[in-house]
Amino acid sequence: MAAPDVGGLLADIDAGGIGEALSDVPNFIGDGCAPSASVSKIPIGRLAVAGLGMRLQANANNLTGTASSVYKFPENLNSVGALQAAGITAIPPGANGPLAQIAGPINIAVTNPAGGPGSLGTPGNNYPDVVDGVFQELYPGSAGVTTYAPDDSGFVQSTPAGTNIPTYSSYAFYDYVVDTAVLTPGANVGFVKLSENVSPLPRDRVYFNYSYFHNALIGDIRNDVNRFTPGIEKTFADGWTSIEVRTPFAATVASTQTIDPSDPCGLVDAQDVEFGNMSVIFKSVIALGSTWALTGGMQVMLPTADDVVVLGSPGGPAVVRVTNQSTRLMPFTGFIWAPNETFFSQSLLQIDTAANGNPTYLATPGQTGLDYVGQLEYPTFMYLSFSAGYWAYKSNATRLTGFAPIMEVHVNQAFQASDVIQSSQYRLGTNYGVMSLVNGLVGCNFEWGKRSTMTFAYVTPLGGGVDRWFDGEFRAFWNYRFGAQNRLTRVQF
Repeated sequence: MAAPDVGGLLADIDAGGIGEALSDVPNFIGDGCAPSASVSKIPIGRLAVAGLGMRLQANANNLTGTASSVYKFPENLNSVGALQAAGITAIPPGANGPLAQIAGPINIAVTNPAGGPGSLGTPGNNYPDVVDGVFQELYPGSAGVTTYAPDDSGFVQSTPAGTNIPTYSSYAFYDYVVDTAVLTPGANVGFVKLSENVSPLPRDRVYFNYSYFHNALIGDIRNDVNRFTPGIEKTFADGWTSIEVRTPFAATVASTQTIDPSDPCGLVDAQDVEFGNMSVIFKSVIALGSTWALTGGMQVMLPTADDVVVLGSPGGPAVVRVTNQSTRLMPFTGFIWAPNETFFSQSLLQIDTAANGNPTYLATPGQTGLDYVGQLEYPTFMYLSFSAGYWAYKSNATRLTGFAPIMEVHVNQAFQASDVIQSSQYRLGTNYGVMSLVNGLVGCNFEWGKRSTMTFAYVTPLGGGVDRWFDGEFRAFWNYRFGAQNRLTRVQF
């Protein structure tokens, strides 16, 4: 079946005058889809409270002793299992001597092993307070939190030479945990949705977008972000379809971060120039009327941004890596309505969902290398946008040919809570609940000649808390249309 004769259709529309209103609909500006991130908790240090020479009570449910000591083991001895494998059931003096003492009596609930290390309950006797004081000495001014690691804690049995009476060594391991922003790869630049400088109608153009986000929410920190997005769009099939490519990059929080335990944000080297996840957009006309048009298509966001890497110390090994492997599928439909020569409106509906997640790897405290801990996924979103405005000035001059103020509302609604990977030692991601972000926009569109447009706008969030990803955004972009021009190709969104 032959493709529809768009040229003929446009000629018929122009002859009857019914396409004039559509030709004058200006740019759909968009709300920028600000950078975002979720806070993660990463262990940066580990200590153990060792109770030596303890006795097992007759009921075999409690260990008792007179005192315990806080130790910092060699990094390869980070659990009771590692201690037992190394044949260590007592702490030698010297470099591995105690850092602090905890007075008894000590009484710890235990689970007797059927071979191997036994399990400890949550120790008492001011263990957390004493260990926290040691961490504060090791990391002065730190914003970290001391947490018990029950999975690695436990006890082992030994029988002193010359006696048949067994004694026990208990080891309660504690981690020092700091907050750090572990980003979904590319989210530090921001995901680019369709309503950012777009027309639902296919057309031929090149363009350049700029967004300045003031106090963008990235983890628990607020950071100014400057984002730039060059792009190109080319039509096919007599103008009924098009393919567009967008390549965002930004001055933003770096994808490689270094933990600084003395900083409340847990990061150093926060600023860098980062390339984001590029998009390929396929668009087609579904139906076309005299004063309206209905279109649809698919945006595919590709994993071109860098992996997220968190270093445990400056120049040190990675403790977290979130690999960028997630491809996002973003189908959409758009509608334009321009009943007369001055008023216009348009709307866009888009679903943003991941085809796959981002494999995530984490270092166990005291060990080298990274272990796979699961897939960290960005929530599925619905983007709903509505724009309306009017032409305040129109001219057939060779320079400034039009001016149109515009107002827009953008609703970014998550369908699920933020993804979290949780264990006793770490947490990647923060459950912010099901997010609902509503942004309002005022802007203006300047048409220069018949091919160029300049657009300026200010965006403000209408919600608060985590539903407010930035405090304000300034947007500016330029479009240049090329190829054969007619009334419909002048439509710029």
